[in-house]
Amino acid sequence: VTSAYALSKSEKLDFMQLDDINSKSSVNGHLKDDVTDKIEAIKEEKWLLELSIAEVGAENSKLGGEIEEINNTHTELTKEFQGELVAERSRCFNLEAKIAELQKMLESMQSVEDEVQALREKKSALDQEMELAATAQS
Repeated sequence: VTSAYALSKSEKLDFMQLDDINSKSSVNGHLKDDVTDKIEAIKEEKWLLELSIAEVGAENSKLGGEIEEINNTHTELTKEFQGELVAERSRCFNLEAKIAELQKMLESMQSVEDEVQALREKKSALDQEMELAATAQS
């Protein structure tokens, strides 16, 4: 398309001058009809090139609109995902805090269990002493 555009711009023909040449019966050994046919062919080619340029311009405009729409959608999705990311980070932070709290509780439960076991052993020892004392008195 660019080369067609450049061709149409660089080879601007002076059609008035060609019409003057056409009015003569013979130009450089060519008949009048040959020159007229060439002029018509060049005009037709020019028209086709201009039509192609217009079509490409319309397509470029359409694609530009589509790109703008896609960019807008991308921007909206980026904002939405950033909001979701912030929410997920907050949720992760809260879960990590709960995990730390549960780990502390678990550690303290072990010390409580150890203390309960020590008290059971003391009670068992006291029960044995009381039994021995009771049998010694009888």
